[in-house]
Amino acid sequence: MRYTTNIFRSLLLLISLMVFSDVASAQSSLIFSDTAGRRVEFTAFGTIVYPDRRSVSRGYEVVYGDNLRAWYLNSAFNSGIVPISFFSDQSTGQPLSDGARVYVRAVVRTADSKLTITHEYIWRVGSRKIEAVVTVKNSSGASLPLREVSILTPPPATPNSRSCPCMPALSRDGSTVESSVVTSPSSPIYLKTTASYPALLLQIEGSGEVPGCEEIPDDGPYSLGEC
Repeated sequence: MRYTTNIFRSLLLLISLMVFSDVASAQSSLIFSDTAGRRVEFTAFGTIVYPDRRSVSRGYEVVYGDNLRAWYLNSAFNSGIVPISFFSDQSTGQPLSDGARVYVRAVVRTADSKLTITHEYIWRVGSRKIEAVVTVKNSSGASLPLREVSILTPPPATPNSRSCPCMPALSRDGSTVESSVVTSPSSPIYLKTTASYPALLLQIEGSGEVPGCEEIPDDGPYSLGEC
């Protein structure tokens, strides 16, 4: 009898985990807020949305192989990006106290399944910065050149004494980084920061990282914390 009960409990636990996984994977975005009223939304595609401003940040484009391209900014500006998994170590729904750590990971792939792209974010609630890392992994089964990884962000506001400057992309793995102003169908102006790789050949399951930082807009009815 005890053996049967243990099996039954194990089955219940397995069913619960399956249901939880389905719910988590069905989430399209996660919104976190602090006690001062600031809200930050992370999406399953790896972008960041600021609901108060209705602006999208951390859009991206990858160029790989024989000049293949895939990009994502929003649902209307999506070329070949498919979400795979979405995770955070914090629950949404309740304001978080200053100093709390929010970790978010969104994993996507290109439609041809040649690249897996992981977006990782860490936000210390109360800070005006979100640390970001984009990892591009070769999942094609053969060696594959990685040519460019670009990050799209709204142009920064005019610097002031409260400015908390961030670079959307930093050099790593031999890349050179340059920024330019571009237009998109959904917004007139974006800053495109591109990490270019002159000779980065990703081996099977090999990857390249693009570290960076996101600056939370300095507006709204709240008091911003330190960088």
